Amino acid sequence: MQDAAQVQSPIDHHPENINTDTESQLLPPRREAPPKKARLISLDVLRGLTMVGMLLTINMGDRQYVIWPLAESDWDGLSIGDIIFPSFLFIMGLAISLTFKQQDRFKGRIWYKIFKRAILLFLIGSGLNTLIGKLFTMSTDSIRWRIMGVLQRISLCYLIVSSSYLCFRKIQYHAIFLASCLAIYIGFMFGYPLDFNILYDTSFRQCKGRGILTKICNFCGYFDRAIFGSSSRWMTYPNDPEGIFSTLSSLINVYAGLSFGIMIRWKEQQLASTNMVLKLMEGNIKTTLLMRVLVLMSSALAIIGGIFFLFDPVCKNRWSVSFAFFTSSISAFAFIVFFYLLDINNKPFLKETLFQPFLWLGMNPLIIFVAMTLFDNLLINFSQISRTEHLYYIIYQSLFTTIGNEYVASIMVSILNLALWMLVAFILYRKKIFIKL
Repeated sequence: MQDAAQVQSPIDHHPENINTDTESQLLPPRREAPPKKARLISLDVLRGLTMVGMLLTINMGDRQYVIWPLAESDWDGLSIGDIIFPSFLFIMGLAISLTFKQQDRFKGRIWYKIFKRAILLFLIGSGLNTLIGKLFTMSTDSIRWRIMGVLQRISLCYLIVSSSYLCFRKIQYHAIFLASCLAIYIGFMFGYPLDFNILYDTSFRQCKGRGILTKICNFCGYFDRAIFGSSSRWMTYPNDPEGIFSTLSSLINVYAGLSFGIMIRWKEQQLASTNMVLKLMEGNIKTTLLMRVLVLMSSALAIIGGIFFLFDPVCKNRWSVSFAFFTSSISAFAFIVFFYLLDINNKPFLKETLFQPFLWLGMNPLIIFVAMTLFDNLLINFSQISRTEHLYYIIYQSLFTTIGNEYVASIMVSILNLALWMLVAFILYRKKIFIKL
């Protein structure tokens, strides 16, 4: 469709071009809307699969009876439950590279969008923590407000990586920036001399030395307690899994996703040819090359994680470097599978039938997370009868514990929660309601 300025006038010099339609002469020429940028279905499906894992993991009927794959590690170790949050960070990094262009760094509206989204995410996370800490518990005690949290970390990582992506044009600058963050993390984690006493389990424990990585004695917890105070009022005590200092190492997951997005954009630019015959000939070759590069990148992440594992054990609660690289590799391989099945092979059955439920959840992750958090706390805290009894407990005891097996009863609650929120996501999807910041 030609641009409005180039559309011929109703009466041209050639008689065969005379337009006798009076209405078309009076109406201004239509400007065709620019085509919408195609979405990566694999990205939405992977986000939806991650949402499924989250819904199953945090909605157990009884936290004492959690089957191993969904149980989050108490300290060192790795399970499916530990992979969920890093996957969200990887997905966010990939989305950043596909959403923004480095040429946009001079556009004020782009920076406004970045800061607005980061601030809103932090405020929503803080608001949920405030409600959970005070309003829903209906407590007369002083307010307990955990300042950091899942959305707050996503907010900080989004702000840092989005800003650096727009500011640094060359890939080596990103590598230098990330290496600097890791140098700070590793340097303080293993080089800072700790020397303090900490109250834990009603008794004081002494912490003295360098490179100590226990739950009550490590630099991550020490740094966060120095910022928020030595109490459980403002943070998860004694070590906040989403604290400030460990945000440095969590940037690995976001940058891993960012690098994958950059490679995919490179493939798009390579195939941006006006010669359709050439495009068809080169398409399969360059797609195969792209897949090989992505697999090599995923393998490299796992290898680097293995190297760091030699002296830095896998630990989600302090977001160890080995944990960041291993989980980035897992997220990357999962994305490659979905990218190949859904975006390259483009099978209608997979996109429109088999993976549709994941797509519903993946298109509205924020509203589902917020609604689920509020709903769960209404059932648990707002309906509290005594310290041990609330509506959630009564429902669980009445309907699920009669099954007999505690682990089966606990996972059944998670499955019921998953079905409920998948239904909500389906309704939103059918009504084309997509809530974004």
